[in-house]
Amino acid sequence: MLALSKQRGFTLLEIIVVVVIVSVIVSFATLSVGGISTNDRVERTARKIQRAVELGAEEAFLVGHPIGMLISHDAYEYQIYKQGRWENHSRGQLIAPATFKSGIVVEVLEQDLGAQNDTQPNMVFLPDGERLLQTVLLSDVDSDAELTLSPYAGQLLFD
Repeated sequence: MLALSKQRGFTLLEIIVVVVIVSVIVSFATLSVGGISTNDRVERTARKIQRAVELGAEEAFLVGHPIGMLISHDAYEYQIYKQGRWENHSRGQLIAPATFKSGIVVEVLEQDLGAQNDTQPNMVFLPDGERLLQTVLLSDVDSDAELTLSPYAGQLLFD
């Protein structure tokens, strides 16, 4: 009789499992090292502001009152105009104050919207769909990355 010899080596299943595990580890390592670039951070913040403007305009239409957006260098919040004055306004998670990523500075280049101070909105959305928008300058404090959003046809668009 022939003696059966023991085979040495790995099965196909074992090799596939090892390849999958190594692929997952390499993917996580690449993501943690790579991060997002400075220009991406500035652009993401600009897109966040664009979405916030759209939400503010929709909110004004839904509630039937003017909605203001007060943008500071590191955050924004919504306000509603009722009984002759502006007051804070939030509803759910979408219509709520939000902060920008650290290291991103936002500046609103204001034009004349009447008497302005630090507590009145620098953008206003009326229930009839009209929008009083301002130019927004975004910059990264760690680099020279800069982006401008300019009002055009009721929207804030990249320059």
